[in-house]
Order: sequence, then C-alpha cells, then structure tokens
Amino acid sequence: MRYTFTLFRNNAFRLLFRQYSVATSNGSAVKVVSIKDDDSIKVTFKYLNSYNLIVKRPKDEGVHISLSHIKAKTELINKREEIRRGIVNKYAMTAQTVVETYLDGDTEVSLIKNNEVMNENIPNIEAWSQASMLKVGNDLYEIKYNTPTVVELSLPRHIIAGCPIRPHFILECASLDDCKFTWYRSVTQIDVSRYLNSERKHDILIDDDKYWLKVNEGFIYFTMKDDIGCYLKVVCTPKQEDRTGPDFAVESDSVVEAGPEMFPFEERHIYTKTLSDKDSLRCISYNVLANVYVEKRNFPYCSAKARHIHYRKQLLLKEILGYNSDIICLQEVQERIFEHDLAKVLRLAGFDGFYAKKGGRRFEGVATFYRTSKYRVLDNYRMLLNEIVREKEVFLNLTSKVSGNCKTMSTLLAQDTVIQAILLEDFNGRKILVANTHLYSNKDTPEVRLIQAAFCLCYIEHIIKMNVDSMPVLFCGDFNSLPASSAYDFITSGIFECCSSWKSDSVPGTDTILRHNLHLSSACGTPEYTNYTEEFCGCLDYIFYSKNHLQVTDVVPMPSHEKVTAQVGLPNEHFPSDHIALVCTLKWKT
Repeated sequence: MRYTFTLFRNNAFRLLFRQYSVATSNGSAVKVVSIKDDDSIKVTFKYLNSYNLIVKRPKDEGVHISLSHIKAKTELINKREEIRRGIVNKYAMTAQTVVETYLDGDTEVSLIKNNEVMNENIPNIEAWSQASMLKVGNDLYEIKYNTPTVVELSLPRHIIAGCPIRPHFILECASLDDCKFTWYRSVTQIDVSRYLNSERKHDILIDDDKYWLKVNEGFIYFTMKDDIGCYLKVVCTPKQEDRTGPDFAVESDSVVEAGPEMFPFEERHIYTKTLSDKDSLRCISYNVLANVYVEKRNFPYCSAKARHIHYRKQLLLKEILGYNSDIICLQEVQERIFEHDLAKVLRLAGFDGFYAKKGGRRFEGVATFYRTSKYRVLDNYRMLLNEIVREKEVFLNLTSKVSGNCKTMSTLLAQDTVIQAILLEDFNGRKILVANTHLYSNKDTPEVRLIQAAFCLCYIEHIIKMNVDSMPVLFCGDFNSLPASSAYDFITSGIFECCSSWKSDSVPGTDTILRHNLHLSSACGTPEYTNYTEEFCGCLDYIFYSKNHLQVTDVVPMPSHEKVTAQVGLPNEHFPSDHIALVCTLKWKT
C-alpha cells in the first residue's frame, strides 16, 4: 500500500510539473480553415497540450463572438484542471513547493497583429486571415491560416504488378494538381549498400529501421515486376499555389502481388498493339460496373477482393490503356472515379474527356474520352432524356407520337437517363459526333428503351443540324436491349411503327411511325453476350456507326467462353466488370 501511494505521488508530481512547464511556454499552433464553398470558418488548437478546442462560426460574424466562445471553453477547462489539481495536490505535498498557480479566473483571449491587439468588431474572415497570433491567458499560439494539409492518405489493400495505382486521400486547403507525390519501394539492407555506392544514393530513404528506394514522382504510379513482393510507400507534400504544408506518408498494408501470367483482356490486347492510322479510328464502349451496384448485387460467386473497387479499377485502367484507342465511351462511371482515376491516368496517356452524370440522386453516369493527338473538341453536350421530353420544342413531334401511352411516358419521365455527345474534329478537318448513353434497365419495359433510343437519335440529329448538314456518328453505350428488341431494330433500320396501344389514345390520322436518318449499323455485330452473370447473359452493348461515312476494318474478338465462365460469371479476379468491352477500328470512306 505504501509503495502504491508513493508511486501515485511521484506520478502526480510529474503531471503537475508538466502542466507548470506548459503554462510558462508558448502554446502550439492554431489551425484556421476557411474553405471557399463553406460559409463558416473553423478554428482548431490544442489547449494546455491536452484539450482539442474547435470553434466554427460564420465568416461574416464579428470575431469577438468566436473569441468569447474560446474564452468560455478555456475557462471551463481551467476549472476542471483546478479541481483535478486540488485532488492531486492533496497527495503530492512535494509538488506544492514547485507548482505555481497559472490558471486565472478570468482568461484574456485576443488576436495579435504586428504585436498589437486587433479590433474585435471586424468579421471572422478578415480577422483570422490577418492575425499572426492568438493570445489565451499567458500563452501565445501561432496562427496557421489555410495551411495545406493531408487529412487522410491510404493505398489499395491489394496492389497488382503492372497496373496503375494512386493514393486515396482527403486534402484540406490543398490542390491535388499542386501537391507533390513521391513513391518508394521497400528494399533490403543489402540493396541499400549497393545503391549507396551508385548514382541512386540520393533515392534512398531510411525510416524507422526500414529501407526505401525512390521509384517515381507523381499522383499515379504504374507498378512494375520489380515491385512484386515489396511494400510501397507514398509521401504527399500538400500544396496550394505558393503555400506548402507538412509531409504525410503512408505505407501499403501488403506487398505488391503478381497477377496471372496473362489476364484475359491482355489476350485481346494482342490485336491492338499499335495505334490506328490517320484515316482510321479505334473505339471502345465499356460498362465498367459502378461500385454502388456491386454493393447492391453482391455477386456471390465473386471474391471480396475482386469486388473491391480498389482492385477492380487497377484492372480496368490496365485493360482500357491496352486497347490503344482513339475514342473511349464508358458507362456506370462514378464521378470520383472519373476525376481521380480515369481522367488522371488517361491524361497521362494522351486523352482528354468529359463526364455526364445521370440525373436525380444517381451517383454514376457516362464518360467519353478522345485522343488529343488526333482530335480537338468543338463542343460538348449533355442532356437528361426526361428534360428533352419536358422542355425541348424541337422534340414535340416525337413526343406527340408516343404520348398516347401514359404508362410509358410516366415511366420515361421518372428516369434519370443521360445522353452525352462530343463533337470532334480531326486534324484533317473531318468532324464526327460521338454519343454515349446507358438506357433504362428494367427488362419488363422494352417500350421505354425504344422511346429512349428514339429521343437519343432525335437529339443527335438535332445537334448535327445545328452544326452541319451531315457528319458521321458513333453512338455507343449499354442499351440494355437484345438484338431482337424493338430498340435495336429501330436504331439499325431507321423506322419503327408504334404499337396499337399507343395508337388507341392518339389523335386519328396522326403519324405514329418513328423515323431517323442516321443510317446506323452495329460495328461489332451482335455477339452472343456482352454481359455475363450467374443470373443473365446477353448482348446489351453496341457501337453503332454511320455506315454511309465509315466502314469497319477490325473487331477485337471477344474472350473465350471458357475464360468468361471459369469463375461462374462476371466480375471476378480476372474480369473487372460484369460487361465485356467492345473494341473496333473504323475507317473513313472518303
């Protein structure tokens, strides 16, 4: 018992001595964050080196209110500390001769600029951006205003050699484009000795008895065979223009894995080793499977590893890059994946692109990319199909033909389907319109997809008329329509007679025949399937092209049925989506 009391008294002495030393020294920094799209300003600092204080107030509010909140919080903490100190002092008699009272009943809180107390009646945004110090009692805290900061940083749980990866991050007051990323691979002490005697001695990093070799700089890292069996480390230096924040580093949880000797899509890459010539173009249409649907459908035959978006997107990027395409049309693309993965990686490969989100509360959409060495963009269009029906006078004729069926129209208006169109011109002055969509998926409403297809084609014709009399079209997407469907029939034939149920409610004598004049054909034909799961398989995806202007020269063969079904269905560890990419090369006729 006596030993316990002595130990407690010694610990209490150390605690009080630590608190005393803190009170007589300057405090830590105050972090002030003022984000453009947020009406509030956030002030954070550590009081007495123990308590995290956070005050968030409107930017246009007088700073005196923020200071009064800080004062109230610190005085409450002071009272708690006095109570705790009183209890500790009861047993730590020796400490009483050393510790002096440092907690005043009334704490002065003010902002300092040029060694003078600032006016407290100015707005928060003005005061905190100009102040250099925050004074709390006897302590001075340095103010760090909008310091670039890495809040979170992580690497994929599974990293596959030969695939591009990037860190997953949350930044504060920093621009991703301004930030610096440095990548390292773990090495042995023997490797270090070798590198230290070479030109790469400056690429060695020794950290906590671990040895690292610098392998890359940049947001994206294309992993290599040399990385297999090694850990990866990335160091982010957050920046915003001329401001720089503290480095933040993270190591991978597991070593880089070797993939199969050849993924099935790499066998397809054999047909696309080189770029197309100047009079040709290679096009991809690919539903990449949005992560929100993976979580909903689960795909019970698919391993947790293969379902994870961090794994799937490595394979997706590797696959897409290997086709050496000129035009890439993707469906089920989530906005963050577009912004931080697809756009970043494809830009390095010479592409630029646009994203078109679906309407409502849908968290995915379509994305179209084009090779900048071959094309320049003239215009970019995005339209929700239900907006076309409601608002565009140019489509009134089409609307009148199909509005007789109230059920179809109400279903159509409830959908958030988007069509994206990019007007491109090659460096020979030839224009082409690339359209991309993903039609309604309910298998019980084929008439809705037919009408959606009709509105898409009408919109495409409208864009063409606004620009020139005629130009070739690529109309890509997941049409959720089998080759025997009315939607496919109408797209490829250019004519379709509306069913009797629509005629029954229409005005007598009204033309109920749907028409378009785009002269489209399916570049990849009608494969047995482009979507294969345990529940369904069928051809749903197409690349339609203007057969009057273009001709198909090559179609990349589909993967073998044995490889598609090797793990029951798609997706799996070898196929990142439940759909299969369509890839073809077309040539200008004139």
